[in-house]
Amino acid sequence: MVFESIVADLLNRFLGDYVENLDHSQLKIGIWGGDVVLQDLVLKQSALDDLDLPVKTVYGTLGKLVLKIPWKNLYSAPVEASVEGLFLLVVPNQEVKYDPIKEDKWSQEAKKNELQRIEDAKKREKEKDKPKPDDTFVEKLATQIVKNVQVKITDIHVRYEDKVTKPEHPFSLGFTLHNLSVHTTDENWKACIVQDAATMIYKVLNLEGLSVYWNPHSIFFSGKPAEEMKNLFKQGICTKVEQPKGYKYMLGPINSTAQLRLNPKPEYDGSDYKIPKVRLSLEMEKLSVAISRFQYHDLIDLLESFERMSRGAPYRKYRPFVNSYRGHYKAWWHFAYTCVLEETVRRRHRNWDWDHMAKFRQMCRTYAEAYKTKLTSRKVANDLQVTLDNCEKFIDVRNIVLIRQKIEMELERMDRREQEMKKQKSGGWFSGWFGGSSQTKEEETLTAAAIAKKFEDAMTPEEKAKLYRAIDYQENSKPAQYPKTFVEISLSFVLKCLAVEVRDDSLDIPQVLYTELKGVSSRIEQRPSADAIRVMMQIEGFTVFGLKQDNNVPQLVTSKEQDSKALLDVLFETHPLDDTCDQRIRVTSKSLKVVYDAQTINRVVDVFKAPKEVNLAQLQATAESKLADFKEMSATGLQYAIQQQSIMDLNVDLQAPYIIVPHGGFYSGYAGCDLFVSI
Repeated sequence: MVFESIVADLLNRFLGDYVENLDHSQLKIGIWGGDVVLQDLVLKQSALDDLDLPVKTVYGTLGKLVLKIPWKNLYSAPVEASVEGLFLLVVPNQEVKYDPIKEDKWSQEAKKNELQRIEDAKKREKEKDKPKPDDTFVEKLATQIVKNVQVKITDIHVRYEDKVTKPEHPFSLGFTLHNLSVHTTDENWKACIVQDAATMIYKVLNLEGLSVYWNPHSIFFSGKPAEEMKNLFKQGICTKVEQPKGYKYMLGPINSTAQLRLNPKPEYDGSDYKIPKVRLSLEMEKLSVAISRFQYHDLIDLLESFERMSRGAPYRKYRPFVNSYRGHYKAWWHFAYTCVLEETVRRRHRNWDWDHMAKFRQMCRTYAEAYKTKLTSRKVANDLQVTLDNCEKFIDVRNIVLIRQKIEMELERMDRREQEMKKQKSGGWFSGWFGGSSQTKEEETLTAAAIAKKFEDAMTPEEKAKLYRAIDYQENSKPAQYPKTFVEISLSFVLKCLAVEVRDDSLDIPQVLYTELKGVSSRIEQRPSADAIRVMMQIEGFTVFGLKQDNNVPQLVTSKEQDSKALLDVLFETHPLDDTCDQRIRVTSKSLKVVYDAQTINRVVDVFKAPKEVNLAQLQATAESKLADFKEMSATGLQYAIQQQSIMDLNVDLQAPYIIVPHGGFYSGYAGCDLFVSI
């Protein structure tokens, strides 16, 4: 019953954060029986709160969740998981009427999540310098899970509708997925059931109908009956053979196949370490990216609207639930007056009121005593947990963190004093803090290592021995030592065509710019024994077409066909096998023919011209902060390389492009050019 209990606990905690009508007892019974079928689940309105965006879920449903676990034959029979019909409709929070009870509940959940993130970060910081646990068990258990698991996900549609940002031109956006499946195959990539004696594990991932759309003008789902809404969600999912009408795609639809080969025992495969431990290859026929003028304008307006709604979030509870200013001037003036009165005047008066300060001080003391009792107790009593929850409702996150840190430091000092005085044996009542309380935190951690450790700790010796035999793991055994030449991980990616299109739907010929990258391929190889990595990338062709004029489509950029070499070839490698340097960089490129076309350039500028002056202060500040971090990281890396006196082998061979600027701004291919530039 060990596996059943842990899986039931993990599913209850994970689904409980997102599902409204989850029956925990029925879920547990289903897991113990090995067959879980959940249908017509309702998603919580706070399902997307972790994204920290000013949006709310107004409709969310999960059609079917199926989990089949063969407990009697767990180590050889497949585990099947399938998700079908996940539909989610999101709108700006201004379109949802303020509900004090629900908002308070969501606020408390957000506060708990923030506190948990802080505790997890503190735990990771404490364990940073501790010796790492045995990764072999985690790795072998993960391999066994991958070997047996079969996953199928169908019909996913997440949609955002906005009538607030541009009331005169509302828009919608979202992403869809028709099918994602992962199944086990043989060496010929044909579906099969893996036998226990198999030395290699083969997996195939099939992806169909992954897309991102942005509809400047479309019908809206919100406000319609639930059954009609579900049908609209289904009809909006594209497939290989059919695309819904009226949808403007910015990405995709993407159809792709990936092949994964796992070699669990490279030391015993007889290849003399020629076969990688993990080999993943992904091949894609075409990846389409497109953006139109209306989509770009909507995107800029949406970013500005999000920033405005984020600034107005603290005042949302006072905001009148109306869509316009006209006819509601009194309500809006009352809103402005209330915001200043409640958030500035009364808040300042309340914070400096002596009774309020005394009450808050006493609550902080109560919380500190309760938290100290929790850390020093092996089991938290119900009344103690109620006290902690009540205090955390009123104390802000900053003060909760300060109180917790103060108590933890006090207990650390007391524990060190006790150890120095040697008046208490190791593992006394203070170990409840280091042992018992950490157990609570570990239960909240859903990392692979924590879950594997939970399995290992909960099993009986007989169950543990059976698991070790199934995954071929020996306790306290030394990890395998691989030669420096062994490529442990090999990743390859092939994209036959990358198409980028810029459109202006207000024109008779909407295509303004069309770019094609052909033969894009990359390969990543990792040799952990030598702490080395090798990255290779190639592009075979690059072409750009402009705006059609007089039945002619100008070709702005053309890659010249020169022998069999690629247009662009990039190699980056650390600690190469020849040991002649620490890093190696090779960049080779062929010449490009570039033609200036005035009409195309002017239209592209019009497409990306902002419709009005926008204010994206928050986004700009975030971008500047990230840029500063990147500069600091780059400077630190360069300084470290200088201090370590590392050697870099750099070879760059770039053939210069030549540029044609035609007379009149249009190149017809005949003589009469005003300017020819060869760099």
